[in-house]
Amino acid sequence: MRKKHLFLVPLLALGCNSSAIAQDIHPALKTTASKINTNADHISMTKVDGDIGAITQYLELILQTARKNGESIPKNITAKELLRITGLNTLKSMGSSAKEMDNAWINHSYLENGGSDVGLFSLIGEANQTYVVPTMCPAGTDLALQLQVDLRQLAPMLMQLAKISGENGGMTLNMDKNIPELNMTPTELLAKLNVRVNIALDVNTDENARTNPLAIVSGANAVIRIDGLNWFWEKLGDTIIADSGVPFEKTEKDGLVTYTVPAEMRKDMMGYSPQLTIDNANKHIWITSSPEFFAKCKSGENSLADSAAFKATMEQLPTKGSSLMYLSKEMLVTTKSQYDSAAETGMFGEDFAKAKELMDRLMVDITESDKGWAMSLGKDDHGVLLASRGPVGLQHLNYLSQLAPLLGYMSYMDENKMELEIIPERRKVIE
Repeated sequence: MRKKHLFLVPLLALGCNSSAIAQDIHPALKTTASKINTNADHISMTKVDGDIGAITQYLELILQTARKNGESIPKNITAKELLRITGLNTLKSMGSSAKEMDNAWINHSYLENGGSDVGLFSLIGEANQTYVVPTMCPAGTDLALQLQVDLRQLAPMLMQLAKISGENGGMTLNMDKNIPELNMTPTELLAKLNVRVNIALDVNTDENARTNPLAIVSGANAVIRIDGLNWFWEKLGDTIIADSGVPFEKTEKDGLVTYTVPAEMRKDMMGYSPQLTIDNANKHIWITSSPEFFAKCKSGENSLADSAAFKATMEQLPTKGSSLMYLSKEMLVTTKSQYDSAAETGMFGEDFAKAKELMDRLMVDITESDKGWAMSLGKDDHGVLLASRGPVGLQHLNYLSQLAPLLGYMSYMDENKMELEIIPERRKVIE
């Protein structure tokens, strides 16, 4: 592999941690070590539970100092309570690894928190979930996205934050106010919101699509499946349809309620036949580009999960999680080709020249691997794991963070260059 990644500057290696790891792992780090790749090129592990106390003390001193300097911070707000409410006080250790493989970087980042499901960690969703979108998407899907947001514990967290800040009266009033359209309060609404959005996009990646911006969507197929909002549709579905102004054709068959755009309106839709389908039995809401693609996705047959391309991309990445993104190799190549064509014809405008060199490099990097890219997020019994396959290793982000102060200083000097040059001239005049 050619060493041409964006932030790989040899001199920076002097300031970075060694990628070597001792054979004897501290007992407190064994769980984290089992979640990352200890044979990777770059490894970092830190035991943090002992530091929480010190961090709490320093944060408390910061709050006290701010109060002494006139900041209006309520006395009930303490660092200990903030860390408890957000769940950050449960952190025990963290680790990361980056392995170069197949002209790509396989990254793992793990936060061990004892399986905590409170505070910020509750927003990710439940632990040990099986991915949904790979079995929904047909083989050949170019973009697959699964995003889960669990807000069921958000209201109690907000109320606790409001209480220590002295704003619990106003917060309680707002959270207990009835929403007429739903006949429930914001507290009741948040308690029901555990939503998963699944998206599949199959674009045109033939030779024509690599140079023609419009060709990429010609014949493309798309589907969005929303899980966990059927109760919302029962309350407001009819109102949404009526307010849309579209004379949808409604049909009911095999337990599915389908809304289809009328034939006369589809004449100007490039051959698409969009439809909305409500599946109350499985608690799914589908929005699809055509009935044929809907049937293909709902069948579960010949799915993305069974395809060789997806399996190759997901190699060494988690098999379970709450959120997932996948990009096919074909889509990455098409994106680069479209970029090359647009840059060559000047479609990006004159200012684009300032960033062209960087973008050229990025386009080369994203297509160097013979596999696609993927990113996943999920919880297990001990913590949270974020993993990815992509063109950049985690250590490159560390390099960038070390460069940031220098880049900031250079930017400052550049902005003040004129003033620095003028000052000596002013002195001459005064003298």
